[in-house]
Amino acid sequence: ELQARYGSRPDIVVVHNPDYRQGLGSSIHCALAASDADYLFISHGDLPCIPREVYQQLWQARGCEALFPTWQGEAGHPV
Repeated sequence: ELQARYGSRPDIVVVHNPDYRQGLGSSIHCALAASDADYLFISHGDLPCIPREVYQQLWQARGCEALFPTWQGEAGHPV
């Protein structure tokens, strides 16, 4: 479904990880291998409704090696 929705968008690459059972790290590795961009956003396919404002804020913070979510001062997210 994500490929059908975003497949025609040149600014979005939907990547399927055939080794997803190996865990989150394998999905991140798969996404990184599919990109040659200087900066990129990696998001799980089951979180497609992240508001545009979140990506805009993250884009303003680019230049860091990696950004990770925090929630109430702790590493992680409210999900």
